[in-house]
Amino acid sequence: MGNFWEKIKHTAEDVSTLEINTILKSDMVCVKMSDNNLIALYQLTKTYHLKIVELGKKYKKLLPDSISHCGDMKIEEGYNLFRGKPKFIMAGDKSFKELRNCARLGIRCINKFKTEIDLPREELRTDEMILTRIEMQSYEIRNLLKKYEIKECHDGDKKQMFTTSEFMEQKKLELEFRDRQVIQKALDLGVERVVMQTRIGMDGDITTRISERFADNPKQFILDVHNKTTDLSVSFWKTLFNTLVKFGENILDKF
Repeated sequence: MGNFWEKIKHTAEDVSTLEINTILKSDMVCVKMSDNNLIALYQLTKTYHLKIVELGKKYKKLLPDSISHCGDMKIEEGYNLFRGKPKFIMAGDKSFKELRNCARLGIRCINKFKTEIDLPREELRTDEMILTRIEMQSYEIRNLLKKYEIKECHDGDKKQMFTTSEFMEQKKLELEFRDRQVIQKALDLGVERVVMQTRIGMDGDITTRISERFADNPKQFILDVHNKTTDLSVSFWKTLFNTLVKFGENILDKF
């Protein structure tokens, strides 16, 4: 019975805040999150890996050739500037730990040389924020995975980085609904640029964040989409909350 009330509490907490993000993408591949949670985690590590590699190549051309450390973090010579030599490339704790460390290295390199890098300030900030998102989401996923046992595949020496043969042989990973939603949000945000974000709390507080680059050159169409999406989300949120309240009242009436 205690577990039941704990789930009710978590559900109430989950709907206490509404968040609407508007993301700009150059192209879209409309693929929904896999029903197989292991594959979903694998999709996330692949997304993070490819972005870190992309940024590593980009800043390799912009940072001094002699760079060997950023703070107390060492750069692996002969490999991608930020990603280094991958060792764990599937979907367990060690994979996300490695990705988090790579993102931290990228953040430190950008911070250390930001005054010398020949890029617009907003572009530097965007890249840094994407790496920060990878770092924070990887940390959150690691905390989530502490409840589950996931076999790691140590095959960073293979030319083909992402293979699923060993991976698919594992038992299907069963996740609690809230944990699956954490992965869903991470995949939804991906490594794209969030230009607008609105957060609405149960206490009535509303916070809207707008990317500085977008604010300097706003597009009315995007503003309209964000506003309409916010209105639709608030309407759905109210309906969901009222349903939960009625559900709770019905349960309490039985005691």
